[in-house]
Amino acid sequence: MILLKLKNGWPDRVISWDHSGPVPEGHLAFETIEDLDAWKSANPDLRPQDPPTPDPVPDSIPMWAFRRTLRKRGMLQIVINFINALPESDANDAMEHLEYGNYIHRDHPLIISSASALGLSDAVVDEIFRSAANEK
Repeated sequence: MILLKLKNGWPDRVISWDHSGPVPEGHLAFETIEDLDAWKSANPDLRPQDPPTPDPVPDSIPMWAFRRTLRKRGMLQIVINFINALPESDANDAMEHLEYGNYIHRDHPLIISSASALGLSDAVVDEIFRSAANEK
């Protein structure tokens, strides 16, 4: 049996399957490669969709939206604990910025250093900024 794995409703890849178990959800089954070729010929317009283009990462976001996004992701207390572990003068500056700042910039040294120390990739930080920019 030959399986065609679907991704987002579109053909993704062909998988050989040597047993007669049930066809998993999200797959199409063909008995022969000729059946698969016939299906592909009958559906020439099926092409994988390009992934959606993410919104651009904002240069800055309101601090309230940043805190709210962190809280919703269960990360606010982790960030506060990280700040409290800094040397006292740095911790005071960072906490004042977190509590009283109006905006936070994506390239702010606190964002860069805390993301690195917490093991957050640039993609995760970018998504936090995108999410915060959409807060209402």
